[in-house]
Amino acid sequence: MNGTISKPGQSGERTALLILNKSQSNDFRVLVTLRQKHLVQKVDELLINKKRKEAFDLFYREGEVNGFYPIGAKLIEAPQLTLMEDIL
Repeated sequence: MNGTISKPGQSGERTALLILNKSQSNDFRVLVTLRQKHLVQKVDELLINKKRKEAFDLFYREGEVNGFYPIGAKLIEAPQLTLMEDIL
C-alpha cells in the first residue's frame, strides 16, 4: 500500500486507486471515493490496524467510481491511497 491517511478533520472523504488483480485484469485501475463519514472512519481504522485487504474490499464494495484507467492512462486526480489487490 502506498499513500498516506489524512489527519482527522482534513477531509470528509477518502480517494483510492484500486489496482485490480493482475492475472485477471492486466493491472486495470479504478479510482474510487468513499464519502460517508462512517465508511471513511472504518477504512482509516482498518489501515491503522494493517488490514489492507479489508480496506481494499470496503473501497471496492462501497466506493463511488470516479474513473477507470488502463496502465499508462493519466489520472484525473491524485489518490490519497493506492491499494493493489495482488499484494494484499
